[in-house]
Amino acid sequence: MTDWMDARISDLNPCSLETITQSVEVIDGDDTSRVWPLMLSCYQLSEQNSTRCGSMELHLVKVPDGGSPQSMEFGKPYTILFPSETSGILDGKWTEVSSSTQNESSWCFATAHSTGEIRLQSFRFGGASDQREKPFRTTFLGQSEVDETKNGPLCLSLNWDKTANSDQKRIVSTYSNGTVELHDVYFSSSTGAANIVRKEAWQAHTLFQTPTEVWSACIVQDSVVSCGDDGAYKLWDIRCLNKPSHVLRTFDAGVTCASAHVADPNIFAVGSYDESICIHDIRFMSDTHSLLKTGSLGGGIWRIKWHPYLHNLILVGAMHGGCCVLELEGLDITEGSDVKHYITKEFTAHESMAYGADWLCYKDPYTQKTMEAAASCSFYDKSVYLWKSCDG
Repeated sequence: MTDWMDARISDLNPCSLETITQSVEVIDGDDTSRVWPLMLSCYQLSEQNSTRCGSMELHLVKVPDGGSPQSMEFGKPYTILFPSETSGILDGKWTEVSSSTQNESSWCFATAHSTGEIRLQSFRFGGASDQREKPFRTTFLGQSEVDETKNGPLCLSLNWDKTANSDQKRIVSTYSNGTVELHDVYFSSSTGAANIVRKEAWQAHTLFQTPTEVWSACIVQDSVVSCGDDGAYKLWDIRCLNKPSHVLRTFDAGVTCASAHVADPNIFAVGSYDESICIHDIRFMSDTHSLLKTGSLGGGIWRIKWHPYLHNLILVGAMHGGCCVLELEGLDITEGSDVKHYITKEFTAHESMAYGADWLCYKDPYTQKTMEAAASCSFYDKSVYLWKSCDG
């Protein structure tokens, strides 16, 4: 019996798959249902003229009746950006924002583009039903500064600061020229407008004295964790960015992914091309010791996603190794002590690099019954899957 419930082929190469992990309510005509908004962002290079185009598609994956993931489907795709409208998109992230309308869920999706800018798009779910073609409303909010010469670096990744409030948030972004940037994002709950302002930019990673790719970064407490192709990950105190507070080289290859814990503000995970993951507590940083250093997980680590409410589970996108779910033992009681890990699920249907992965989780407010699944995408074969994240 196959582990996947639905599959599709994307028109372009998908490299980012992001969900609102715990579902929202939408009204489609006379039908009210709970869905997981799932955004698929794509990047494609034209070999003929070396141009990069992209696309952005939204799926509203319905929460199945009865809390069983057996019948989950992607459903109809809604194209948010066509290839003719955007450069390549390398990453994207959701964040919830304040809504001025009662019973409406308001979200912002930020995207990292091959032309170097960050774009912001708003989405509103669950408003009063009308004759709209789509069960949501979406508006382009704005973007960061664009390099008019078109010779600037690629924006490789971005992450929202998970601790920021709803009206003023912060984004950390990384670039192909070795730099990291911090942006303040201001939302107006009355007008729905947003403004993104770059506050800090610094050279973070070099290889043989040449700037090298910073593949990922996240914000943990008052520090930025940056991951470079130079094989190092660095902690930068946001209050004093002239030099890193820690430089760690625990991997045997470039460092590709940083992910802050969804509930514990002190915990973060980093992954590498060398197929392993390290987990740290920022209060007990050491150049020689981490809470956990896994062995090989089957492929280079490109995505690490913490479970939204089972905080000892992480979903991993492991490139040519497919995807897996790790259970961590002892993370909730750690005071700098070691954490054990177990692989509880492997998903190997992808036939090329698994770059995107995320959770789809639901907890019934009345019965407290929970269900979960996962979605993932792979780049070269353009495949996208919905699959069972646990056995049984």
